Amino acid sequence: MKIVICGDPLILSYVIDLIKSRKSKNKYTLIVPENTDAQLLADTLQLSIYSGDYTKKYTLANAGINNADLFVALGDEDTSNYVSCMFAKKVFHVSKTISIVKNPVNVDVFTKLGIDVAVSSVHLITESIKNNATNEKILKSLSIENDEIKILEFKIDSTSSLLNKSIKDINFPERGNISAIFRDTRTIIPKGHTEIKENDKLIICCSKNAEQEIIDFINK
Repeated sequence: MKIVICGDPLILSYVIDLIKSRKSKNKYTLIVPENTDAQLLADTLQLSIYSGDYTKKYTLANAGINNADLFVALGDEDTSNYVSCMFAKKVFHVSKTISIVKNPVNVDVFTKLGIDVAVSSVHLITESIKNNATNEKILKSLSIENDEIKILEFKIDSTSSLLNKSIKDINFPERGNISAIFRDTRTIIPKGHTEIKENDKLIICCSKNAEQEIIDFINK
């Protein structure tokens, strides 16, 4: 994949360090605001790095982002991130755009205006607090695809009604799925005959509208 990432050089450096630790054939291009930032990254990363205002078409053109698979905006300003993403989609025909959003209110605004994925750390933290404050058995909660898909992690204790039952026998809600089970140090991809044991961590994927149904089922 051809991936373009623009924004603060410190954030870009951190992101690239994480990404490069995984083996992949992806080609990365970075765009930073200042030439000194570009030079700093060039000294440590073996990547194509460009400097300039990434809200300007000529900067994006110079970086050669045309027909990229993914454009990611990690700048400090929501407006700048939005403008660069829209140029990437509408002018340079990038397949998918992702924007970080400082103001959580802008998550819905951005997606309605055409950004494929808008991510707000405040929004994610708020959702996590809300879920964990009201549901003791939820260890983790994550929203993806703009909140349309929920991923929940539950721990099975000695009082659970699911304990020692096979998945095929628990009549799990149709709008959710137990996608994985963490048991001790193992990861189990469950089948119908898989039994649920004490201290298992269930990773459940469901639609947004089914989240409460899943929670009620686990807590019953």
